[in-house]
Amino acid sequence: MTTSPVVTVKDDLLAELDHLASCATGGDWEFRLCEIRTNHDSDGYTVIAEAPTCNKNWRNQRDTNMRYIATASPAVMQLLVAELSALRAENAELKAELECEYSRPYV
Repeated sequence: MTTSPVVTVKDDLLAELDHLASCATGGDWEFRLCEIRTNHDSDGYTVIAEAPTCNKNWRNQRDTNMRYIATASPAVMQLLVAELSALRAENAELKAELECEYSRPYV
């Protein structure tokens, strides 16, 4: 069994993901009729990406990939970045409290 190397998500990557998400087409995304698009509203919808044509054997994988991309919309990316940033801040606070607690002399 092989394992993947551990990847550290650094602050600069989080900032880049957040920036790219804020510049991308907003709104909820959906995969429908071989397109990733924004949900339909009074102005219609915006096509984000079109599924490439492929042979029958690859269509299921293509559609699975397109659903994944649609699910990783800019709004979802921004939520994930915010959640990870908040957890890192909380972790830093807890670590500081522990270091303070363990640095006190025993009585």
